[in-house]
Amino acid sequence: MQRASGVIGTVKTKATTTDPCCGCCSLQSATKAVAIINIVLSVIYLLIAIIIGLFVATVGVTAGVEIAESPGGNEAASNKATGGAIAVIATIFAIIIIVVFVATLALGILLYLGAKRKDHTKCKIWFIIHLVFSVIFIIDGISGVTSFAGFIKLILTVLIIIYQLWIVYAFMHEIDPDNLARLDEYQPGTDGFNGIPNQEIQFTKNPYEQPPPYPQQNQPDNYGWGDNQ
Repeated sequence: MQRASGVIGTVKTKATTTDPCCGCCSLQSATKAVAIINIVLSVIYLLIAIIIGLFVATVGVTAGVEIAESPGGNEAASNKATGGAIAVIATIFAIIIIVVFVATLALGILLYLGAKRKDHTKCKIWFIIHLVFSVIFIIDGISGVTSFAGFIKLILTVLIIIYQLWIVYAFMHEIDPDNLARLDEYQPGTDGFNGIPNQEIQFTKNPYEQPPPYPQQNQPDNYGWGDNQ
């Protein structure tokens, strides 16, 4: 009996990116790891920012009050205005620091949920915002380099940032709806093309793999011996 098969669909997906994990783990797991690292660092930096922010705000307000209340005759009004401005600026600066690290914490949580649920939109939001923050950080870091050790530290930090972005970008490519839509038999919640988007994928349908009843074959009843027995 000959085993029959027929090609019912051919799909060619977009070109893939190089696997940043070298096959050591799935891109989903690596993206979760990036998210967890960002969450932990954000919590640490947030606590530090709250302490520094409160300190700066307290010092600024105290200095502003002292200047505002300092005697000066005709300069009393000017001192009061200057003291009030210092207090306001210090408070705004403290709030900005705290808001920035709250935002990075929220982004880390967003990326983790995106990786867990294979949500392309959440991962894309994290990627774009993190890319903008990274560019600002790098520009600020370059302007603040004053020693060779500081330069080496900046280079290492940039490499880590690029690697994190690479992992998330590769995972985004893996779960890209445009790629998954090219698969005729793709079902929501599956692994899609399983990390091989740069290949032609053929789906075959074999009649013998279908549930019974199977097609009947035309065969002689007595296997060719005839009626003479």
